[in-house]
Amino acid sequence: EVALPLISYYGTGRLWQEPRNRNIENKLRSMFNQKPVHPFMGYKNSVNPRCNSQELLWWITVQEWIKFREKKESFLYTMVKKAILECIEGGEDIAFMPESIEVMILIEKQEWQAFSNLSDGQRNIFAMIGDIAYKAATLNKHLGEKALKETTGVVLIDELDLHLHPIWQRHIIEDLRRTFPKIQFFATTHSPFLIQSLRSGEELVMLEGQPTDSLANLSIEMIATGIMGVENIDASSRYMQMLSAA
Repeated sequence: EVALPLISYYGTGRLWQEPRNRNIENKLRSMFNQKPVHPFMGYKNSVNPRCNSQELLWWITVQEWIKFREKKESFLYTMVKKAILECIEGGEDIAFMPESIEVMILIEKQEWQAFSNLSDGQRNIFAMIGDIAYKAATLNKHLGEKALKETTGVVLIDELDLHLHPIWQRHIIEDLRRTFPKIQFFATTHSPFLIQSLRSGEELVMLEGQPTDSLANLSIEMIATGIMGVENIDASSRYMQMLSAA
């Protein structure tokens, strides 16, 4: 019962560059007949930049059937659902709906939304967080309900703000901190909203090597001009050219 570190990498094409799907019937059959998951399965595809959301949806479908049959959720399913719902804004529950043959999520107690109807940003977070949680709970099942909080490791994410609405960008970093507090995240970004949500300038490494001051209480305008080097943020370049000409 050694605590195993989590290692994972997600590239910019993580939502779309999925591995080619094998026969769905055979895939589901193998999941239903699966023996107890070995902890080292938590390292499967750890350095593959793709995130197989389709495989996650198949797995959730199987878990829902097992839940119906045995009248209780498996430990892995409980951990994965908990992590996803903590990071999907307004997320209340996840379930497989036989009438629509889709995995669906309840958002803000209003109505069930099919995974296929979610925005690209929501699907991206759903699949990535689900994958990290599955790996953490698989590697350290012996930690029980503390698996997500106690698992250490390193996760690399290229363009963390990929497809995310600015409102989500402002809290995604804190969502990751809260859900996986002992994992180190290394992420690239072009978003001033993500930079603004950092706790200190020490957490920001500029590729050009320039130093960064404290990020606390800096406005988006100050970050865009002072840190990211964007000029004339008050108006578009075309408008400024027209103003100059006038």
